[in-house]
Amino acid sequence: MAKGMGVEFEVLDPGECKRRHPLISTDNLLGALWDPLDGDNDPAQLCQALARRARKAGAEVYRFTDVTNLTENLDGTWIVHTNKGDIACESIVNAEAIAMAVSCSGALACELHVPNEQVKLAYQRLTEAGEPFGMKPFGSHASESMRLEKGYRHWKADLITEFNPFESGLGRFVRMEKDFVGKAGLEAMTANGPRQKFISLTLEETSAPAHPGGSIIQDGNAVGTVSSADWGHRIGQNIALGFIKADASEVGLGVQVLNTVIPAKVQAM
Repeated sequence: MAKGMGVEFEVLDPGECKRRHPLISTDNLLGALWDPLDGDNDPAQLCQALARRARKAGAEVYRFTDVTNLTENLDGTWIVHTNKGDIACESIVNAEAIAMAVSCSGALACELHVPNEQVKLAYQRLTEAGEPFGMKPFGSHASESMRLEKGYRHWKADLITEFNPFESGLGRFVRMEKDFVGKAGLEAMTANGPRQKFISLTLEETSAPAHPGGSIIQDGNAVGTVSSADWGHRIGQNIALGFIKADASEVGLGVQVLNTVIPAKVQAM
């Protein structure tokens, strides 16, 4: 799907994986997809590395110290109130947060969970840190657009309990030869084959996007339903994800947009 939409990536063999990431184990590794704009990081190890470098630069690190309050002075400096006394600071970077490696956009991202009273400070500091990189806020539609371009499914929209993993296009992650919770139910559900199949579509329409719940049409009949849809701003295409009947052809499909059936093309995922 990424290649069909013009998103840059490379297919790597085990040798090239080892060259780019020497610490990786290539045992049982068949290959990998390389996305130059994606990545992963362990927040705990990153925090330790930053603390180590800060000590070398002359910083003092106070462990097991509870911050009880923050006071901003008129000149922009701060007083940090702790259970061990007050600390005067020129600036504050408050690290009291839970960072969860969760991405709804298909790109490297974290959800930051901070106490309500620190949300403003966290936002200010993140905004200041991002200014040299041109960072700016974006809304939910931008996040939706990015995930659709990358084919990322959304829980409660594209991933729902009505359809099993095979019908949702996630069969490659299921190992039926193993024991797991729900295996008997899944075997019973799949005994007669799939009822639906999950597809990604691009629409030949630029004036309006498809909408979740819209019908997928073939030869004048509804053969499926759109589960997610939005405009892909980076690729300049109208994108829709959805389910169609398992026996329906992937050729000659259309999506209903504003009471008009728009021709649509299935993209590889």
